[in-house]
Amino acid sequence: MRTPEATSAGAAPRVSVVMPMRDAARYLAEAIESVLAQTFTDFEFLILDDGSTDASCAIADGYAKADARIQLFRGSHAGLAVWLREGVLRARGELIARMDADDFAHPERFARLVQYLDAHPECVAVASDVLLVDPERRPIQQLQSPRTHEETEQALWRAASALPCPMLRRRAVLEAGNYRTDRTATEDSDLYLRLAEIGRLANLPDVLYEYRRHETSICSAQRLEQRRMHNVVRADALRRRGLPVSLLIVVPDAPNPGPHDLWHEWSRAALGDGYLATSRHYAGRLLRAEPFALRSWRLLLRAALGLSFSRLRTRRPIEGDSRCG
Repeated sequence: MRTPEATSAGAAPRVSVVMPMRDAARYLAEAIESVLAQTFTDFEFLILDDGSTDASCAIADGYAKADARIQLFRGSHAGLAVWLREGVLRARGELIARMDADDFAHPERFARLVQYLDAHPECVAVASDVLLVDPERRPIQQLQSPRTHEETEQALWRAASALPCPMLRRRAVLEAGNYRTDRTATEDSDLYLRLAEIGRLANLPDVLYEYRRHETSICSAQRLEQRRMHNVVRADALRRRGLPVSLLIVVPDAPNPGPHDLWHEWSRAALGDGYLATSRHYAGRLLRAEPFALRSWRLLLRAALGLSFSRLRTRRPIEGDSRCG
C-alpha cells in the first residue's frame, strides 16, 4: 500500500478533517464543498483515496490545488479502516472530524462540535442528530441520536447509529488504540466502545449532518457482515470490561437488502417522518418494479393518502444504520 507523504510544516490547525474515499465521484464534490463551507475555518482536510478507479482523485485533486487546507493522499485499495487509521496518524489537529465522501455537513457543524468539546473537557467524542437522505438528497428520515453518555454507550451495544460521524479528541483515539483494521464494516462502533471506557460520549440535539443512503453504501451492501462483526466487537468489549461473554445477546444474521427492499424501507421511513414526496417517489418506483406484489400497492396507497405506519412514529433508525460508511 502506498502511504501518504508527511503533512506540510507550519502551525497545526485546530481540527483535522479525515475523509477516506473510494469511487465516490458521484457525490464527492458536494461532500468537499460542504466542508469548505464551514463557518469554523481552522482545519486541515485530509482526503485519503482507497484505490479509486473512477474520477474521484481527479475531482479531489482539483479542489486541493484551489485550497491549501486540502491534502490528497492516493493509495491502493486497502479498506476504509486502514485509511481511517492512517488519517488519525497523519492528522496534526487536536480534534478529528470524521467525514464520509458521500455525505453532507451543515455549515455550522464544526463550530458547534468544537464549542461543545471546549466546554466539556471530559468528553472525547461528540456528534449530533442526522438526516438520512437518498442519492439526490431527498429527505428520508431524521435520526434522533441518544443524548447522554450512558444512553449513547447503551445504544452502541445495539446495531444502532449511536455516534454518527463524530468529532473526536485525537489523543483519546490514540490512547484507545486507534481504528482497528480487522473490524470490517464495524470499525466505528468498535472504536467508540473503546473510547467510552476512557471518556464521555455525547450528541447534540440538532441536525448537523446528512447521511446519504444508496444501494452501494456500507449499511446497504455489507449489512450481513456488519451484523456478524458487531457480535465480535461487543464480545471484545465484554472481555475488556471483565464481564462474561455469555451476557452477549447475539444480533441475528439478516441478508443484504436488494434495491427493491431499500426502496420499500426508504418509502416507509419517509412516510413515518412526514416526507411525503420522498415516500411517494419510492412507492412509485417499487410499484413499477413489482406491479403484482401486495406490499407495493399497500405502500403506494398509504403514501398517496399520507397514512403513516404507526410503529414508525417512534423515529427509530431504519434497519442497517449502524454506520453506514
